Amino acid sequence: MSTLPTRLRGLAAAAAVLAFVVGVPALLLAIDATPDPGAFSWPRLTAPDDGTLALEVITAVCWAAWAVFTCQLLASIVFQLRGMRAPRLPGLAVPQLAANQLVATAALLFVAVPAVAAFLPQPRAQASATAAPLPEPRLTVDLDQVAATAGHTAAAADVAEATTPKETGTTVERTTERYTVKRGDSLWKIAEQRLGDGTRYVELVDLNRGVLDGRPDFLRPGTVLHVPVPDGSADDAAQGAYVVQPGDTLSEIAKDQLGHADAYPSIFHASRDTAQANGAHLTDPDMIRPGWKLTIPASGDHETPAPPKHAAPSERSPEPAPLAEDPPPAPADEGRPGRPEDPAADSSGESAGDSAGRSAGERAETSQPQDTTPDDETTPVWLLPGLTGAGAVLGAAFWLVLRAQRRTQLRYRRPGTIMAPPPPELAPGEKSARRAASVIAPRIEDLDMALRSLAPMPRLLSVELSEEHIELALAQATELPAPWTGSDTCWRIALADVPARTDDVFPPYPLLVSIGRADTGAFVFLNLEELRTVTVTGDEAQKSAFARHLAAELAVNPWSIVATVDLLGLGPDLAAFNLGRVRTHPAGDTDFIAGLAHDLGALEVPYEPDDFNAAIIATANRPEPDMTALRTAIERVPGRSSAALVELAGEPRPGSTHFHLTTEGRLQVASLGIDITAAGLSEDEARACALLLDLTIEERAVPVPPSEDPDAVSDLAGALASPLTEERPTGAAGDTSLLPLAPQVYVDAAATTPEDVQVLAPCATPDARARVEAADPDLDEDLARWDSPTVTSAKLTLLGPVGARTTGDAKATAHRRPFYVELLAYLVLHPTGAPGTDIAAAFAIKPDRVRVDISHLRRWLGTNPNTGKLYLPKAETPATADTPALYKVHGVLCDLDLFRRLRTRGQSRGADGIEDLVTALRLVTGEPFTDLRKDHWAWLLDGERWDHIMTSAIVDVGHIVTTHALANADVELALWAAQTAYVAAPYDEVAQLDMIQAETATGNEERASADLDTKVFNRRDDELPPIEIPKRSAQIVGDKNWGTRIDPTRRTG
Repeated sequence: MSTLPTRLRGLAAAAAVLAFVVGVPALLLAIDATPDPGAFSWPRLTAPDDGTLALEVITAVCWAAWAVFTCQLLASIVFQLRGMRAPRLPGLAVPQLAANQLVATAALLFVAVPAVAAFLPQPRAQASATAAPLPEPRLTVDLDQVAATAGHTAAAADVAEATTPKETGTTVERTTERYTVKRGDSLWKIAEQRLGDGTRYVELVDLNRGVLDGRPDFLRPGTVLHVPVPDGSADDAAQGAYVVQPGDTLSEIAKDQLGHADAYPSIFHASRDTAQANGAHLTDPDMIRPGWKLTIPASGDHETPAPPKHAAPSERSPEPAPLAEDPPPAPADEGRPGRPEDPAADSSGESAGDSAGRSAGERAETSQPQDTTPDDETTPVWLLPGLTGAGAVLGAAFWLVLRAQRRTQLRYRRPGTIMAPPPPELAPGEKSARRAASVIAPRIEDLDMALRSLAPMPRLLSVELSEEHIELALAQATELPAPWTGSDTCWRIALADVPARTDDVFPPYPLLVSIGRADTGAFVFLNLEELRTVTVTGDEAQKSAFARHLAAELAVNPWSIVATVDLLGLGPDLAAFNLGRVRTHPAGDTDFIAGLAHDLGALEVPYEPDDFNAAIIATANRPEPDMTALRTAIERVPGRSSAALVELAGEPRPGSTHFHLTTEGRLQVASLGIDITAAGLSEDEARACALLLDLTIEERAVPVPPSEDPDAVSDLAGALASPLTEERPTGAAGDTSLLPLAPQVYVDAAATTPEDVQVLAPCATPDARARVEAADPDLDEDLARWDSPTVTSAKLTLLGPVGARTTGDAKATAHRRPFYVELLAYLVLHPTGAPGTDIAAAFAIKPDRVRVDISHLRRWLGTNPNTGKLYLPKAETPATADTPALYKVHGVLCDLDLFRRLRTRGQSRGADGIEDLVTALRLVTGEPFTDLRKDHWAWLLDGERWDHIMTSAIVDVGHIVTTHALANADVELALWAAQTAYVAAPYDEVAQLDMIQAETATGNEERASADLDTKVFNRRDDELPPIEIPKRSAQIVGDKNWGTRIDPTRRTG
């Protein structure tokens, strides 16, 4: 957005402020309109009025109005400079809101005009590394310039190079850190807090022009800004210094800075002589205070910690982790949790990796020893081989389609509901696909972007997709542009160098499909269009499974959107696969063969097709003359064939590419030098995938599940249980409802409907508040402990990137922290306890291993200081011999639990409960359940779908708060609540419409219109055209008359 309109608006607003404050009294004085107190004496009041008294009253009113509004302007200026919201004044809400908006707009002149900076003091940029306590995200110095290392050493020289400003000629690059905007922040406030001088906000404007989009007055919570690093911290970083943050321990600092938690003695000894700001010195490694500076020894200075007893000798001097998504096969006694498990390693899914991986091009995570070996792991009973191993590309592509369709489903969700999860019998398919996608999906997207970037389009024969590279084999020599490297028919590109995708580029190779996995680990693709006709021989069962794989993958590959697959002789298992892209034909239905042969035979000159066909014939019962005509037509099409024929019956023919499948599952293509593990899909796997896709097409919203506890006061999302609510009366509901006014008031002010108000804000029963507070008397105390700047209780974060902070021994889990965070989450989300056998099945480990991991988790959690008892006690003794012992955590604080409790109490308090809902939203730090261990957390897809429940709950609470705020003209609160919900669930249309209405209320009509156009009217979650606008959205659009904002010629949905 151009800054010129911004400057003009700011100039106009500033002129208006000046004209009112100075011009009004000047005008009144010029016309001699000065108040005369004598005019209101008793004799004057009782004498006949000749109009003089009326003029005196008007004069007094004008001066009073000028005084009130001028005071409000001054107050607004003071509060906005301080980054605070001015308190509401009863009876003066309208002029106060006008004053606030006028001052905010006038501030644009001083923020947007660069010349103003010359008149303000400009201290030199400074740096520091600080962190906000949970649940706020950590604020750290941006070290993206530092090369990825194994993480076991933190070289001070490398840090200095990354954090010290670099001079190039006369230009100095300023070192910055990232800052996440919170509600109530302003650029002045951030500059004052982070840089020590509010007038330096102009530096923030200069550094964040792209982020602020020319509107520095509209500072959204959650926005990430670059902030100059204050003086001293860059030098500290170069010298190996670290500033202690709330909740830090020396073990965790050692883990982060040196790579080993048990290297903390090195930091302790190096920091004993470091004088703190108050003159104190570090004397006890267990007693460090926020704000203290610690000296981090250089890489060669700190003591090398002894490796864990389970570690192999090779782990004593770890090497830097490679920049790849999947690790090479690890020895039996070695693990690298810095790399993700590769679900495609083999069909069993066994692998030594255990922590989050990165897509190609991202920095690899630290490689560390782990506590388990492959011998401790087991094959998940739910793993489907057809979607993993050699078929992992199909599994990942299937997950991408499933995810896209679920995002579209969220457009139809109404407040108070969740999208129905698939039935339990289909869970294995979803889990297997998710496991494959967590590692392979980024590669598929990179391959799609790489192929769409090729211009002119070469004749592609095959592709090999490895951890780090894409290798092409072309049918004829072609010169490809950089960053491709190679010559003639062999070309290669690193995944990290793949150019960004250009929108609306026609997929160049719709019939490209994976056929299996090479012994090197690379996935092999063949372009069936280039091969034209293929004959498959060998084991019958292997041939059928291979044919199903080809058909299924062509139905879900992102580049096969324009392809249609005809199947004959394989049964109806794939009939419902992905919107009819696969057509199954029963025995005898062979007319399509002659029809396709006729269409292709009519092509006499080369052309660019827009429809592609693959015919897979798996039976000998077919009309041979038609088959001969189809083969001839495909092979003779000039230029691109746009079709391929795969025959599973008959002998190889001249001109046809011969595939051979062995009984061991090897695919051999002698003419291409291919001998790999073949991909294959069983009938049951194909049927499960088709059903999953079919279910996600339907609008399957269902009510939030109730609690299994009959005495529970809320459902699983935290809404009051139905026995504690009453229907709203006609008109205003009164103070027993969160939204006490008449529904039409909220419909006029917010993006809501009367049905939404009825569902989300029913009246609480007279005894609801007392029952809720009696059932949860410790909520305020738990909130205080959660908000404490020091870690006084074990805390688990799930409403955003997952993480945990504890009061126990950090060394107990230092080498496998992501695993233990997941284990803790599993126990917290099973509050009634979990037997060791269930934990073993959920984590695919042996039952004996569970006892070891529980012991380590117990040490990490430590003792609850409030009760003096362990957070994770010994397994509870079963009541009977047939009942297993249960592991259960006690007293661990979790944002998910606090959110639900706050929502319950808030709703029970009626109109007084909005503050509880606002507090609940403050717990949200992003999209729930993100930054998970790759190809883990599969148990989250079982039972209650907490990911679905909580994203819907956050959106519904955000909707209530936004609706309340807009009805009360609190646009700042409305925008913050809408933004919080949107960040948590960016594909939920309830949150999107709330954002648009909040943007409209703040005066940001341009952005609201753009969002309405791209994210509602023309939103696309896949390669298909936009869907018809859902009924609720259409109702709100009609009520708000939003349809007139968009040029009808631009609407495609």
